[in-house]
Amino acid sequence: MLLYQCIDLLKIFIPIMAFVFTIYKYKKEISHKTAIQDFEQISKYFSGGGLDTLKKHSTLAKDAACETVSFFKGNKFIEIESLLEGDIHLDELRKIISLKKSRIILFDSKSAKMQISPDYKKKILVGWTKNAKWYERVCWFFLIIYVMVLVFVSVKFSWTEDWLGIMSLVLLVGMWEIPMLLKIEKRKQVEWFEYEKKQNLSEGLFKKFLSS
Repeated sequence: MLLYQCIDLLKIFIPIMAFVFTIYKYKKEISHKTAIQDFEQISKYFSGGGLDTLKKHSTLAKDAACETVSFFKGNKFIEIESLLEGDIHLDELRKIISLKKSRIILFDSKSAKMQISPDYKKKILVGWTKNAKWYERVCWFFLIIYVMVLVFVSVKFSWTEDWLGIMSLVLLVGMWEIPMLLKIEKRKQVEWFEYEKKQNLSEGLFKKFLSS
């Protein structure tokens, strides 16, 4: 009897997990309107003659221009400039800025280069967490264990018999799954950054701003 109840609850939990994942993916996507605005501002101020003109303005004006692009916000012009001069792709630029906002990578204003934070290396990049795939697998394993515990508790206290109980389950799953997905995404970005850094020591694609 208990086994059948658990199976029935899993049929509820799987859509809940899928729903939370869908919300997470949706929040990651930039709206069409914002993308158009970013394109217009980048074309105007951060490419070709517009970039050359912007360089002639004061530091305050240059930093203010960065605030007009959604994913440049919170960054100084000198940091953005070093990335743009590396002929970087949009997806790569977003990854680096995302890591910088999380203070996983740091910008050295003197050398105009970026490197992974020593604290992050010491606390996170140890043992099995060095490999992003293993990190992801372990995270999903613990999520499954967590969901199984919730299934057991739900059966014991009959949480799925009313909407309040179901909404509580959605929140409990989301409170674990969303931070987990964010950490997995960041770990993949760090692995990408490290790979590019090693490649550029010989190929020089981002050599201008990746610290050796």
